[in-house]
Amino acid sequence: MIVEAGENPATGQNFHRLSGTVTLSENEFVASWQEFPGAIRPRIVGGGFYQDLVGATLTAKAFDSVKPGLGKWLITLASWLFAIST
Repeated sequence: MIVEAGENPATGQNFHRLSGTVTLSENEFVASWQEFPGAIRPRIVGGGFYQDLVGATLTAKAFDSVKPGLGKWLITLASWLFAIST
């Protein structure tokens, strides 16, 4: 979740990322967020949830947003071609 509060020393802006988990508890979903360390009360910005993807997984998800399933094949093929070309 993205929140707005005091200055973020990593970016110099007022936006911060809070990580959390969503679990199924009995018949409902429950979100548990990390504690916000700042002194200013955070305000939620936007209403979306975001996945924390890095590297090849992030690239594969980007291709999957165009055509589902394309990412895993394209990244695998590109990695294989890179491996045999070096």
